[in-house]
Amino acid sequence: MTIRTRLIASIAAIQTLFLITMVIATLTIGREAASRRIEVQAGQKADLAAILLRKAVWGSDVAAARELAQELVDGDALVSAVVFDRRGAVLASASDAGPAPRRAARASRPIQVDGVAAGTVAVEVSGDFLDGVLAGIYSKLVLIAACLVLLSAGASWMFGNLMTRRLAALRLSAEALAQGDFELRMSGRDRSRWSPWPRR
Repeated sequence: MTIRTRLIASIAAIQTLFLITMVIATLTIGREAASRRIEVQAGQKADLAAILLRKAVWGSDVAAARELAQELVDGDALVSAVVFDRRGAVLASASDAGPAPRRAARASRPIQVDGVAAGTVAVEVSGDFLDGVLAGIYSKLVLIAACLVLLSAGASWMFGNLMTRRLAALRLSAEALAQGDFELRMSGRDRSRWSPWPRR
């Protein structure tokens, strides 16, 4: 393997490693952002449920609390909703009949009426819808990384040629001198081409 090939391969390897590291870091940040988004969404759903359930929980109306919890699960894309009274006993609960989510977040909020704690509501939100979003992001990142790898390979080849052209000319000159050829020199315009010394 020539010096030029080794230099080009080294530059390409460093750039490829850098791109792979950037892709992995971006995916990690994307997963963390998705988890935070699910947690925020669960908190918002719990706040809404606490507001809607105030009257039913304050009056200990089990039927109304169960109906509202089921409406929240059916209409607000919740996995489950559990309502507790002020003593911590389960007043009502509702859950989705579908399969358990692979990714979920839970949040609970106190139910207060005029500043007095009447109970608590706990909700669970599915985050499976983010799997499609993350898959799309992953596909785009892989495509971008592949394009950047190709561009970096071309840039590495050009940079390697630029760096090694004069070294190659110097090596050829040294080999010619070692063989006793003192009548060759590098021309000023193209140092990779040879021209004879002017005869005296």
